[in-house]
Amino acid sequence: MSEPSFYEAIPPFTDFSAFTEDAHYRRVPSDWWVLLTDVKGSTAAIEAGRYKDVNRVGAAAIVCAQAALGGADVPYVFGGDGATLLAPPEGKDAAAQALAVLQRHAKKRFGLELRVGAVPVAQVEAQGSAIEVGRFALAGGRCTAVFRGGGLSAAEKLIKGDERWAVKPVKRGKPDLDELSCRWNAVPSLRGRSVSLLVAARGGEPAGVYRQVLEGINAVLGQGLEGANPIQRAAMTYRSWWQCARDEARQFPTAWSFAFLKKLAGISVSVASLSWGWKPRFYDPVAYAKSIPAHSDYRKFDDTLRMVVDCEPGQVQRLRAMLDEHYQRGRIFYGLHESHETLITCYVKGTADGQHIHFVDGGDGGYAMAAKQMKSQMKAAGA
Repeated sequence: MSEPSFYEAIPPFTDFSAFTEDAHYRRVPSDWWVLLTDVKGSTAAIEAGRYKDVNRVGAAAIVCAQAALGGADVPYVFGGDGATLLAPPEGKDAAAQALAVLQRHAKKRFGLELRVGAVPVAQVEAQGSAIEVGRFALAGGRCTAVFRGGGLSAAEKLIKGDERWAVKPVKRGKPDLDELSCRWNAVPSLRGRSVSLLVAARGGEPAGVYRQVLEGINAVLGQGLEGANPIQRAAMTYRSWWQCARDEARQFPTAWSFAFLKKLAGISVSVASLSWGWKPRFYDPVAYAKSIPAHSDYRKFDDTLRMVVDCEPGQVQRLRAMLDEHYQRGRIFYGLHESHETLITCYVKGTADGQHIHFVDGGDGGYAMAAKQMKSQMKAAGA
């Protein structure tokens, strides 16, 4: 059970609302590890307009850790200003080392301080929490992890509250970010508002609470979660060659390297194909671009329901009213942030179905701003 195949062997489910069902979860082996990263001072950085940099560093943690694990499919979740991953015992040191290298890189190239911690699942269990994981299927066999049991929150408290679980920074090394890509402009809302939403159930019957909240969200949206996907090909535009090159240069210790020259060649092909319509022989850029919405993680669950949805202004008001009613009844904590655009950060191993995934966050630091509201509710309740 300490093999990476533990996760890969879990049968995936395709209806997102089924994340509340027991049958889709498996207990994470006690000898696995929780690896957590988050950008310190992310709220201040976002308020200073640096939400794209914060998103990129958060997504980079997933990319470089999975590269260190040899590309093994392990559970992870992107949280906007950071990420949480699970690693088997034999891969923990390699993944932690990769994140320590990223920590140094984030400070040097982005001016952001990245917290990195690692705690064994057994330690989380000793605190009275569990970590259970399931697999929600996107397109082409690609899956995202869903988590329950309260263990991820417990791991975060351990890492932030006890220095012994901190991963020590390193003085040298370069992160493997070859598969990280940030070449799409922010995607404007087609209906007027991009809504970042966090919901955490309270009480002893969380599954029932989440089912009622989902029913309420679907009733407000009308077209359901699938129809509210904020990533739509009609609204997507590719960045210029210069913008791509300038931004991705920061993923390398120096621009004077063969690795970056190789990246520039890839940027040139992508811009020529997706902006100018040129079709190379070795991949279909039109098919790849059309497949991005179905490969986007705009809805997920990690003891907290997280989603970014495309709404009309009136729908946002009804969402707030519905969620506030649940909150006033002591059933949930929630955070809601609205903007006019959605950000995507891309993890691309290949352009075929199932080889890429796109991490979604609302504009102006959507998840981080929603979390700020939810934390204020929890603080007021003494939770």
